[in-house]
Amino acid sequence: DPITGQGSNNAAKCSKIYFDAILANDNQSFSEQWMVQTFERYWAYAEKVVAWTNSLLLPPEPHVVELLAAASQNQSIASIMANNFDDPRAFAPWWFDADQAQAFLASKNTAKVA
Repeated sequence: DPITGQGSNNAAKCSKIYFDAILANDNQSFSEQWMVQTFERYWAYAEKVVAWTNSLLLPPEPHVVELLAAASQNQSIASIMANNFDDPRAFAPWWFDADQAQAFLASKNTAKVA
């Protein structure tokens, strides 16, 4: 994943969740219910990460352009964005929703830049 670097991150996090679930299964059968529950445990982490990655594969929404423009002018916002690559769930909800983006920018005392 050359855009967000999350492909390998997701694979590593998924394998850890699956590994822990296998060990915790205590030599019982791996039922369909176990498989679904194990995947749901992973998806609770990955759903927002996948949504964020997918959002970067499309032309950006106007509020995303505004977020990026604000980051270019505000070190605090730039740092938040850079650090969120470690856990992209932190981009929610403001990356995905224009009103939340405005609230996020307002919380950082930024004027509208785009």
